Amino acid sequence: MAEFTGILSGILVVVVLYLLERYLPKWFGIVPSGLYLGFILEVIITRGNGHYVSLLMALIVGEVILNAIWMNALAARRKKDQQV
Repeated sequence: MAEFTGILSGILVVVVLYLLERYLPKWFGIVPSGLYLGFILEVIITRGNGHYVSLLMALIVGEVILNAIWMNALAARRKKDQQV
């Protein structure tokens, strides 16, 4: 059940970020990426405990997902602006 809750909360975060990035200024997309980078680096520094490879993979995959959401929202905004 905990895995389902984690997946559901992850999907909710992605949806909220996508909606926020469509309606907030274009530069907003860098904020979640920066916060995530800072959080993972803090975890690596303080609580790494030899799990550096898995934490670096989480950093890379998380940044790719956040930046993909940002780029997708920018493309949707550009497409919407062209239609108007």
